[in-house]
Amino acid sequence: MAAADDSFDQYEEEETGEAQSEAVISTCSGGRKRLFSKELRCMMYGFGDDQNPYTESVDLLEDLVIEFITQMHWLRDQLVKSQALPYFKVQL
Repeated sequence: MAAADDSFDQYEEEETGEAQSEAVISTCSGGRKRLFSKELRCMMYGFGDDQNPYTESVDLLEDLVIEFITQMHWLRDQLVKSQALPYFKVQL
């Protein structure tokens, strides 16, 4: 168990060292800020990818995630407009 904790701590230390260079890369590619790159890197590692996946792979996956979320919101809006799906208001 201690060996697993040590490798996780090592990953965190490596990640913080790369944070500045990643921020420069993430804002420069495509002209927009990357929102999910840290989470996607952790998910990719959890599903068997390398501990530090290629930035291009993370960017591609993030583009796919954002496109999926956008399409689901568009579909939901279309269903609400056609009244096939009721619109719920949040009451505080």
